[in-house]
Amino acid sequence: MKNNHVSVSFLQDYKSLSDALIDLLGISKNQLKKSSLPPKVLKRYLTAKKEITLPIDLVNHGEINSLFVGRANPIIISMDQDFIVLSKPFKVHCHPHGYLEHDNLLSYMYEKNLGKDLQVNNKNYDRGLLYRIDYETSGLILYIRDNKRYQDFRENFKELVKQKKYLAVVEGECQSHGELAHDIRYSGEKAHKGSLCNAPTSESFHARCIIEVHDYNKEKDCSLVELTLFEGLRHQLRLQMMAIGHPIIGDPLYGKRDEQRMFLHCWKYKVESEGVDKEYHDPHFELLSDFFSFNS
Repeated sequence: MKNNHVSVSFLQDYKSLSDALIDLLGISKNQLKKSSLPPKVLKRYLTAKKEITLPIDLVNHGEINSLFVGRANPIIISMDQDFIVLSKPFKVHCHPHGYLEHDNLLSYMYEKNLGKDLQVNNKNYDRGLLYRIDYETSGLILYIRDNKRYQDFRENFKELVKQKKYLAVVEGECQSHGELAHDIRYSGEKAHKGSLCNAPTSESFHARCIIEVHDYNKEKDCSLVELTLFEGLRHQLRLQMMAIGHPIIGDPLYGKRDEQRMFLHCWKYKVESEGVDKEYHDPHFELLSDFFSFNS
């Protein structure tokens, strides 16, 4: 491999390189359009056994890189017949978007000899992840180990996921308790940023969470809150805390105070599997102890 490219040859002629990649690698036309290969190269006639150079990201499309390289190692909290339970550090991705990406939980699972579990939902890069959390967020992630159970959860997520709780350190002395409700809309490339609506619209989403204040640090003027999440919309908790004037400390999009991380941590999940309630929690409060002491 040189400069993230590999030399390959095909055993038969093809009318175009595009046809060969679709036939042999299962790559869609849409994926080829997004690749770095120019259209004129994709249309070129392909002679059998002639060596050509291709991006390894394209040749290994859909594969998970077996080498993890990240700012901190994830932690495997537990494994049972249903789930692998992981603690994701902040500024580590949940899953890759291409073979060359190393900084994600699934590459870490491969490195820990859990590659056989990555066959769940194997046509998609998120594999068996039950849900995702933001790159800046730390905390609990559940990975489903069985294709049938994965499908059950995807089709019945609201019924089978009983509880989702987060911890956050927010700016100021927060005194809000009980349910928060807001309408959110998204804009920008891939709807990457949210904003609040004064009233519901055809393009908005209704968001609810329950907030409970645990502590206040007067010296650093911040509060520790527990947030029970209902919907799980993009940036939902970050937007809702901003809406009540207590943005999460270190939030690069919606906050005011810069820190070495965003202080949002996915703490507890309760799920139903095969009629049995299971509760998991992540006690690895990385850097949250800068502000508060935890008794997990």
